[in-house]
Amino acid sequence: MSLSTYFVSLIRGKPTAVSHQDPFPVEPLGRPGVARQVAAGVAAGSTSLTATVTRISIHARGAALRFAINETATASSHYLAEGERIDVAVPLAASISAIRTAGVDATLEVTELV
Repeated sequence: MSLSTYFVSLIRGKPTAVSHQDPFPVEPLGRPGVARQVAAGVAAGSTSLTATVTRISIHARGAALRFAINETATASSHYLAEGERIDVAVPLAASISAIRTAGVDATLEVTELV
């Protein structure tokens, strides 16, 4: 299969199996699904994800923040700089929590990947 055929299959949402001969296997993370926001203020904010979602993309908007999966975010939780975006795997029926790092409130933008 040609590389262009493979990418077309990804765009159509039907990834084709990569053979062991391919030097760089591609693992698609998924398509954007539900968009969510978590207000990260003095107190931690949180939201529940769709029960079947196992991957998300998160982005810190407005200020740096700290986040946690399936627990309340604290000052020692994972750090996400303002403007930074990361993709992470999450367990089924997960929730995500965020809290600001300094005196500025922030928003954690969450995109569920399906």
